[in-house]
Amino acid sequence: MIITIDGPVASGKSSLARGLATILGYHHINSGYFYRALAYILLNYCHKTLNDLWVLDKSDLSCLALDKLEYVYRDGQPRMLYEGNDITFLLKTRDIDDGSSIISTYPFIRNIVNKFQHASADDHNIVIDGRDIGTIVFPTAQLKIYLTASYLKRAERWQQDQKRKGNFFTLEQSLHEVQERDHRDTTRKIAPLTVPAGALIIDNSDLSKEDVIKQVLEQLHKI
Repeated sequence: MIITIDGPVASGKSSLARGLATILGYHHINSGYFYRALAYILLNYCHKTLNDLWVLDKSDLSCLALDKLEYVYRDGQPRMLYEGNDITFLLKTRDIDDGSSIISTYPFIRNIVNKFQHASADDHNIVIDGRDIGTIVFPTAQLKIYLTASYLKRAERWQQDQKRKGNFFTLEQSLHEVQERDHRDTTRKIAPLTVPAGALIIDNSDLSKEDVIKQVLEQLHKI
């Protein structure tokens, strides 16, 4: 069984995916971790700057050492390992946020991530969240969800998430960040963010995570 969850930034995709995976006993694949891990390696091992990432070329990938990158699921939590070291906790900085968003616009990066995602999904029931999962990565998934919320609600969530990381933004700045990310996600030439065909669309602006999980489980039981 494959359950996909797509949606814009700060819509609650990963939170929902974790909750469903726990209840159903499935593996959770956070597609964002793959992009974040690649951005982390480019910035810290390949010594690229954020500006460099805007003009990335396939030849720049030779330093990635992709055979050393591994996605594992331990104790109900997804982890990214590089050279055997857990780098998951290093993937939530502002530079990694920006870097992962930038490199996700490159077709050759998306192809790399898609291969990792399919390999990670082998032999497991999975819940996977991202922005092109139900449209490109797993278009024949048995259950596809599109999760969204109002700009204001998502800006508030993004602001709180950044605060937990030690980054402080005004609500106005947070709204700008969310709108900018939405524009980048929906207008990129390769795999833009769209509603997957046949997806259950849920606006969780005024819903709790438990309410959303209930809706998804009700839909799952109909399959």
